[in-house]
Amino acid sequence: MKTEKITVETAFEHMLNWSVYGCTINGSEAKKLLKPLSHEELAQLHGKFGAHYNAWAPNVADELEVTEIGTDGLIIEDDEDAVCAIEEMHDAIKARSLISYVVYAREAQDKKTRTIKPRRKAA
Repeated sequence: MKTEKITVETAFEHMLNWSVYGCTINGSEAKKLLKPLSHEELAQLHGKFGAHYNAWAPNVADELEVTEIGTDGLIIEDDEDAVCAIEEMHDAIKARSLISYVVYAREAQDKKTRTIKPRRKAA
């Protein structure tokens, strides 16, 4: 079985469609998936999920019309477009959070593995 090369585009698709429930990837899975990407590519991916969030945001404001709220505080009138937009926005936020976690974990590992050069004694 040939392994797919991970690019910014394929990582975006994999994270967004991790399961039938959307972006359900966890931190350790994200670290494995995003390992081949450079810091610059992670920044691009982070920005791509930001654009995804921003593309869906207007659907919430424009489409969600609260006609009635039930006694339990939930909206009675269900608006599928707004619900879909909220789910997509949630996936984008989760993905951006995981990308930030991967960057943080890499930096922590880099600090941990850096060697400290001993100071030279003055002659």
